[in-house]
Amino acid sequence: MVMVMAAILEALQPGGENGAVKAPEPTVDAAGLATTSIDAAAFQKAADASKLIRIEVPAKSGAKGYAVQLPAAAFAAGAAARSIELVTKAGTIRVTSDMLKGEVPSGSQHVTLILSNADKTAMDASVQSDIGSRPAVKLSIQVDGAATTWSNLASPITVSIPYVPAAAELADAEHIVVWQIDGAGKRHVIPTGKYDPATGTVTFKTTVAGTFAVGYVHKSFNDINEYGWAQKAIEVMASKGVINGVSGDHYVPAAPVKRADFILLLVRALGLSGDAASGGSFSDVPSDAYYANAVAVAKKLGIVAGVGNGQFNPEQSISRQDMMVMIDLAMTAAEHSLERGSAADLAVFKDQDHVASYAAQSAATLVKSGIVQGSGEGINPLGIATRAEAAVLIYRIYNAVK
Repeated sequence: MVMVMAAILEALQPGGENGAVKAPEPTVDAAGLATTSIDAAAFQKAADASKLIRIEVPAKSGAKGYAVQLPAAAFAAGAAARSIELVTKAGTIRVTSDMLKGEVPSGSQHVTLILSNADKTAMDASVQSDIGSRPAVKLSIQVDGAATTWSNLASPITVSIPYVPAAAELADAEHIVVWQIDGAGKRHVIPTGKYDPATGTVTFKTTVAGTFAVGYVHKSFNDINEYGWAQKAIEVMASKGVINGVSGDHYVPAAPVKRADFILLLVRALGLSGDAASGGSFSDVPSDAYYANAVAVAKKLGIVAGVGNGQFNPEQSISRQDMMVMIDLAMTAAEHSLERGSAADLAVFKDQDHVASYAAQSAATLVKSGIVQGSGEGINPLGIATRAEAAVLIYRIYNAVK
């Protein structure tokens, strides 16, 4: 009898090879939520095959969302480090086994991940108007059927939503954005939100559960028309919420960039997060500064080490070579390491000898990758970076991350 039941379970949940699992046919409740469950044996079979477990959920006609029950033990303290990807018609969710910080109550049976259509009527009227017919989803988590408030800076969830842009949007698809809708129905742009024409999805990272919607924003400034080489980068990154103007209609592209401000741009553009408090900060970074958390995250991730004596010099204008070092280290922290460059990549610049030894490898790598292109015959490593230059570099690394 036991052997027969095992055979039945394996037939219901085929797969496991290479970490893939075909979920059982979902059942749809009166509210339109399609629910399926992965039993411990099927989950473990996939876990034994790969550190990435991909669960494919059969589509159900008329479903307004999908809920996938997973063994609670997969998220408990001491669980093996794994990524879990749920593929549904409503979208794809990728989480990590430490997303609940191991704080799953003893005796829990299931952790349920839910991606469903959001209620747009609960949003602010202007937000509803701007979203229009574009998708809005709700990401929620339950432990044994009880909703849990989830927030984890160290373990972001990646969400991909199917989306077919209108013709006008396709002509300028980089301005497709993602908004987080707060409890008051107001919107906040998520910098990592972007449309991928290859997959036909809008993807973003979040460190909180809640409601999210696809939008379209084309932000510009009155003082960038003479900066044709940087205008697109400034407009796209401003629309994404990565960079800000000094006012609603002025960007001041020629102004220098502060060290702390550049770190803030890097953290936003790459979606970097983490338990900043555990890494400490610098003595000259006020805890209430708008850039304090970003600098602490960068320190925690090894992107910055300071200038000595426990200081960072946050208000000092950043040099181009320091900017290159920070970009290189940030890309590594974001798990998007670039192909390493060599002295030959810098040899084309007449001022290559001005690059400091600590910055030479990073500069060569960014030149090789095309992120840094120099100006004429120089790379100008000691020059002070302008807001326009910073926007262009941030735009390039933003698009280098897939």
